[in-house]
Amino acid sequence: EGEGEGEGEGEGEGEGEGEGEGEGEGEGEGCAGGCGEFQVCDTDTNACEYVGEICDTFGAGSPVSPFSPSIAGSLSMASDAVYAGFASAQFDDDYAVDAVAINVGAMDALPLLKADITSPPAATLEITLTSTAFDPVLGAIDNDGTCTLVAQNDDDGVGNRERSRISMTPSQIPDDLVALASSFEGGAEGAYTLAVRPTLCGLDVTNLQVWNECGRALSLSSSLNCEASRPCARDADEALTGFACCMNNTVNTSGATVCSRGPNGEMTLFAVGGCVANDP
Repeated sequence: EGEGEGEGEGEGEGEGEGEGEGEGEGEGEGCAGGCGEFQVCDTDTNACEYVGEICDTFGAGSPVSPFSPSIAGSLSMASDAVYAGFASAQFDDDYAVDAVAINVGAMDALPLLKADITSPPAATLEITLTSTAFDPVLGAIDNDGTCTLVAQNDDDGVGNRERSRISMTPSQIPDDLVALASSFEGGAEGAYTLAVRPTLCGLDVTNLQVWNECGRALSLSSSLNCEASRPCARDADEALTGFACCMNNTVNTSGATVCSRGPNGEMTLFAVGGCVANDP
């Protein structure tokens, strides 16, 4: 009887230990729900860890317009892609990252402006990330397969801890541009706003037609000089449209405003003598 009891107890304990170890290695307490794509279960920490390049997980939907003043989003460690930092401002920790593709292909005057070597450049693309829930970190990548981080910012250049901003010249803007929204602190979550706005001659442009027609007109100028004149707008065939680009408000001898920009000072088109559209 003594031997029987001893053998029974020994076998029971052995089986229990074996099963416990097997489950720990296979799934682990932190990986019980399974790991996401491009993740593996770390057997030392029993947690899902990301492997691969940051671009691997970008399944962004339709690209947003480059004239989007307010794109609402939210960082979440549970539902967003999580990486061990993508920017130099981030450290060895886990960070939620949102990816927003930007439709720069709609800016058909952009290829013409890429040759601009003036200083300051005639055109820029401004991307701004704002949040009161966390210290935002903004990145921009070329997602054409090379996964290159082309720009980053975490304080708007002036130490602002609620806003990050990137300003890109035409030659810096990739054809497959993705903006990355993340945080300075690991594990941060909360709401944010992303804004994308092109500029011409230092003025915001809120309308695709204005940007393309005025950008095309500037590109046809030998100097791309914003101070020289208010250029006559040109269509996709480089024909005059009959409108000029309002770069500054001036008053003529009669006291009338020659042109009037938008309510927030953004560039607009206005009719003026001299910019006569070509006959069809």
